[in-house]
Amino acid sequence: MLTVSLAGYSQIGITNNTDTSNVVISSRVARLILKDLVMFDGCKEELKLTQLKVTKLEERESQKDTSISILKQKDENNSMMLLQKDEQLKISKELSQKLQKEVKLNKIEKKFYKISSIIGLVITTYFILK
Repeated sequence: MLTVSLAGYSQIGITNNTDTSNVVISSRVARLILKDLVMFDGCKEELKLTQLKVTKLEERESQKDTSISILKQKDENNSMMLLQKDEQLKISKELSQKLQKEVKLNKIEKKFYKISSIIGLVITTYFILK
C-alpha cells in the first residue's frame, strides 16, 4: 500500500495533454519511409528466394556427389572386369599353346606307332616268308 501512495503522489504534478498515437511528419519524409519499407519488403522476398535457391543448389550438389561416387564405383568395377578379362585371355592363350603342343606330340606318337607297326609287319612277313 505504501508503494501505491508514493506512485500516486509522484504523478500528481504531471499533466500530459498531447496525443502520442498520431505522429506528424512531412510528405517528403513519408515518401522516403514508404520507399524504404518497399525496399525492405523487396529485400525480404529476395532473401527468401536466395535461400530457396541455395537450398536447391545444395540438393543438386548432393545429387551430383552421389552420381559421381556411383560413376567412380562403376569405373572401378569396369577396371576390375578388364583386368579379369586380361587374366582370362592370358590363361586361355597358355592353355591353347599347351593344347597345341599336346596335339603335335599325339600326332608324332601316332606316326611313330604307324611307322613302327608297318616296320613290324614288314619284319614279321619277312620272317614268315623266309
